[in-house]
Amino acid sequence: MSDELYSRLFEEFDTLPKKATVRSEYVKCGNIDCNKLHGPYLYGYWKQDSKLKKMYIGKSYEEYYARITSMVIQKLIGERITHTQQKKGMFVCQQSQKGNKTAMEYWKKIKEEKVSVDWAYKKVNESIEQWRIVRIFNLAERLGKIPDTPGEAIGIVRSEMKSKGLEADTIEQIDSYLNSEFR
Repeated sequence: MSDELYSRLFEEFDTLPKKATVRSEYVKCGNIDCNKLHGPYLYGYWKQDSKLKKMYIGKSYEEYYARITSMVIQKLIGERITHTQQKKGMFVCQQSQKGNKTAMEYWKKIKEEKVSVDWAYKKVNESIEQWRIVRIFNLAERLGKIPDTPGEAIGIVRSEMKSKGLEADTIEQIDSYLNSEFR
């Protein structure tokens, strides 16, 4: 698929007018037992035919564009794509937008229909996992330890996190710690 076709499809699904004012808002969820405000969520406002229009964007622009990307993928690939494949395609697109070079390469290949969404997702995930392991080994070495295996390196990093009073039970927690250490 050409970039021109992709752009045209993207514009077709991007229904937020360019002149819209975007606001961040906290909202009630609709559950009668819940009195909390949730958010912030982004909403677009604009005037059309003398009426104020409002459109939900999402928690972030990234989420909004991921939804549009999902619709474009669905339209391009048609009925053959599953909900899981949509999520995988959105993940590759989001990683591409964040500057992940592998994701950028595979997002382009998805658009050109050179690879499947599943294959691109697999390759992007592998690159993220490899990068995570490199950073874990680097941090372990900075702490004066020389691990022999990835498992040993992860154990060293988890111990360091716990010694600082941080939780180290999930990959997200470890990634957050790694991000703070490698800024």
